[in-house]
Amino acid sequence: MSEPKPKSKSKYFRFFRGEVWPRKRQVFLHRNFLMALLVAFLSGLAAIYLPKNGAIPATTFRDLCTATLAFGALSFAGSLTGATVAVNLPPDRVVAAMVLNDVHLGARFKVEKTPSGFKINPTDGGDLPTKDNYKPPFHSLYSDLVFTFLVTSAAQIIMAVTSLVVFALIGGMSISPNPYNRAAVIGLAAVSGTSAYAIFQLLSSMKALSSLAARRESFFRAELMSSSDNKAESQLPEKESTVDANQG
Repeated sequence: MSEPKPKSKSKYFRFFRGEVWPRKRQVFLHRNFLMALLVAFLSGLAAIYLPKNGAIPATTFRDLCTATLAFGALSFAGSLTGATVAVNLPPDRVVAAMVLNDVHLGARFKVEKTPSGFKINPTDGGDLPTKDNYKPPFHSLYSDLVFTFLVTSAAQIIMAVTSLVVFALIGGMSISPNPYNRAAVIGLAAVSGTSAYAIFQLLSSMKALSSLAARRESFFRAELMSSSDNKAESQLPEKESTVDANQG
């Protein structure tokens, strides 16, 4: 009896290699990531100058991390819900157009709905799409939408892990100790930066979902108007023939 082959370790990093790393510029040079780094830097700098008396010194990292963990639980569920909605979208014109077009090249193909299915029209008058159009580094608008929700979920996990580590190491420490120390500066910067990135990504997911809903509404409205116009044109000769018969 042959022994089962050990699984390749690379399979555990398939998502990172196949989805994240090809989009490294899109992720690590995105305004959300850069703004989160700025928030982390400013928070670490502010930790030195926070008031040493009053309510702020009474707040510990345990209180701060508990709040971020509660927020992360809710936002993680929301981001997964958004990803589930994106994956289960019905195969209509919007999804067909998103699957065919690249996120960087724009709308190269226009999709029209026909009684038998979909009709693809190149917007630049070129050739119809083939398999060669969809080799790496191609990333469709649809995969980019799903990727946005997955990155948002990952941001919530990173925030939760960071909060747990800070909670375990310096949970009892004030966020504004007197005198200040490096642990407080690093802890506040880490929690603030990851929390900011999680919030920014959550807002991006909400924007993506809103944009998708608006596009589906626009496409569906166009189909309804086209259907109404075709129905009116098909009824027009019948009305004319009825008038002629009555006049006769």
